[in-house]
Formats: sequence, structure tokens, C-alpha cells
Amino acid sequence: MPFRLKKQESVNQGLRRVFAEQYMQAIAHLRKRGEQRQEGIHEARKNFKRIRALLRLLRRDMPEVYAEENKRLRELNALLSPYRDADAMLETMQKLQQSLPGLIPDGMLKAATTTLRITRDQLLEREPGYDSIADRVIQGLIASRDNLEAWPLPEEGDHLRTLLCKTQKRARKAARTARHSDEVEAFHNWRKKSKDLQYQAQLLQNTKAALPTPLREQLKALTESLGDHHDLCVFEELLRRPEVFNDRQHAQHVADVVAQRRRQLEQETRRIGKKMFS
Repeated sequence: MPFRLKKQESVNQGLRRVFAEQYMQAIAHLRKRGEQRQEGIHEARKNFKRIRALLRLLRRDMPEVYAEENKRLRELNALLSPYRDADAMLETMQKLQQSLPGLIPDGMLKAATTTLRITRDQLLEREPGYDSIADRVIQGLIASRDNLEAWPLPEEGDHLRTLLCKTQKRARKAARTARHSDEVEAFHNWRKKSKDLQYQAQLLQNTKAALPTPLREQLKALTESLGDHHDLCVFEELLRRPEVFNDRQHAQHVADVVAQRRRQLEQETRRIGKKMFS
């Protein structure tokens, strides 16, 4: 089901349905094994982000639930992070090789890919093992889903537009900080605030609080650009690891090219953000 409220349902009913769907989808994704495990973790973490974005929207309506559930999801997500990070490094390297062909020499790419896959497989087998961790996360999600009926979700949605505007202000503030900073962390924070706004806007698309279509399209372009920037930052970290790229001379050359592309992307992203938040 799409992550949005339906026109024909009450706000309370819709919020409860959306929360339940996201928990159940995450559980289903984490039950995938074998070749589907990688995709399952990736999709489950998207569910986590949607749930947490929705919790942030409603934090003033149910502060105690927000504090408890946000903490639980943060801890469960941390259990999955090492497994997702191991796959994400491989994906990022392959994606960059496609977008910047010839950037990494074939021999260098093959050696780095082999090293990352061995490291990932060792992580999956290390005690207590991925299956045990996934089951632990699933049990936590089941507990959250079972508590959902007791959550004091708002009955009316007249104030949701105000809440969405607050999220927009936080994203605008993060954008302003990133525009005047070269720090990677500033762009990372801008990405998180923008994703919150994107998810919340998606949820409210069929309500009176909906953002105008042009603004939603700009927001989509912004989050994609910030996502590409994040990929480059991950890859830069990878290039600093001699156990992955042992040819340090080539690694430094690649790092220089990636850094140049990252700075170009920062300028592009600043332009999108300035237009969007003007």
C-alpha cells in the first residue's frame, strides 16, 4: 500500500493503518533469506525511516510514545546497520563505476570487490549471526505493532499542515547551514531533514496539508542529489582503507576525482535547495 492517508478515511484510522503497514512490511522484508536478504535489509530500513519520520511529525501529539518508540527503532536499526553498510559499500562502488566509467581500473575494482564480499560474508557468519539478529529485530517490531492500538493518535488532522511547516523549517535551516559549510556532516543532516519532509509530504499528499506538486518534485530532486552526495562520501571513506584499495597511488588518484565530483554535486545541490526554499 502507498505511504499516504486515504481521502475516505479519518486521520486517526489512516495513521493507525499506515503505522501498521510499515511495521508489517519491515517484518516481512527481514524474513527474507539467501539472495533476497540484501534487498530485505534495504527495504526494511526504508520502513524504519518512514516510521520515524511519521513519529517526528506526531511527537507533540504523543511525546511519550515518540520518545519510547523512536529509541526502540534507533536501537533496532543499529543492529542492522553493519549488514546494510557492508552491502552499501559494494553497491556504491558499482554505481560509481557505472556513472563514471573507467574511474577505477579493472584490476583494482576486482580486488576491492573481492575484499568487500569476503568481509561481508564473514560478518554474516560471525556469532550470533545475521539470522539471530534479524529475529531479534523482528521481535522488537512485533512488540511495537502490538502496542499500536494503545497509541494516542490524533483524531483530527487540522494541525497537520502546521506540523509539516515545522518540518519544512527544519529542512530550510539545515539547507542554510549546508550552503555556508563544506562539512560533510552538514550535508548529511540536510539529507535527513529533507527525507523527513519528503516522507511526511508523501503521507499527507491526499489531505488539505498537501504540498504543491512543483514543490514535491523539487524535493524529490533534492533528496536524490543529496543521496548521490552521500554515496560519494561513503566511497571516499572506502578509498582511505588500505585493506580494500592496497594500491595507494591509484586510490589517491581516484579519491581526487571523487572529491572533485562531490564538490560539483554540492554546488548543484545548493542551487536546488536555494530555489526550493526561497
